[in-house]
Amino acid sequence: MPQPEAHQQPIARGAPPGPRGRLRPWPLTGLLLAALGFWLFGTIAAEFHEHPGTWLDARFTRFGETVRDAGLAGMFAVLTWAGDTLVVVPLGLAAALLLAVRFRTWVPPVLVAIASAGIGVLVGVLKNGISRPRPNPAAAVVEESGFGFPSGHSANSAAVYLLLAVVSALLLRDRSRRDPTRDRHAALWSVLVIGAVLVVLAVGLSRVVLGVHAATDVLAGWALGTSWCLVLASLWRWGRAVRSPGG
Repeated sequence: MPQPEAHQQPIARGAPPGPRGRLRPWPLTGLLLAALGFWLFGTIAAEFHEHPGTWLDARFTRFGETVRDAGLAGMFAVLTWAGDTLVVVPLGLAAALLLAVRFRTWVPPVLVAIASAGIGVLVGVLKNGISRPRPNPAAAVVEESGFGFPSGHSANSAAVYLLLAVVSALLLRDRSRRDPTRDRHAALWSVLVIGAVLVVLAVGLSRVVLGVHAATDVLAGWALGTSWCLVLASLWRWGRAVRSPGG
């Protein structure tokens, strides 16, 4: 005897079934990670800003001296420019404009502009508010002025380069979902993120090797820049999910 067909609920227009009909977890996850990063920054500031000579700073200072003694200071003096505002801003905007043309969206340059301006303001306010001095200037390879906490080079590179990598990876993922034949581009996601992380690590390490920042200055800069990057990327995806709940 044939069984009666189960009653099926009509699917509402604009609310596709399955995972595509739900808000994806990225925005919330990104904001939670950003909150964790800001907490880490606050912890470092509270614990170490009055004590530049912590065991961590001392250990990395000795490491920097070893690298300089090995004759590698010149290489790090070049690498450190990757975190300078004069390089980060134009390079980041140029890369973002390429993404805008490639993916036909103005989101990348807008986000990079906000990231650059925002991290600049945050670093400036925090440096002057915390007023932690730099390490002994007599041991520095290059001359730097102003306070040391947090490292502006580390924060700038983390905010802009990581943001570019995350935005690129998400745009590539969106394209591969719309067109499965482009799924070969999915392998670029990890390459972009890993490449950006390596650049950020190299910039931060260069600040310690050159003797212009303590290790905790750099860690605080990384935490601040990464958190700012995650806030912007998460808000972008959240807004996109609200505007297009099915896509």
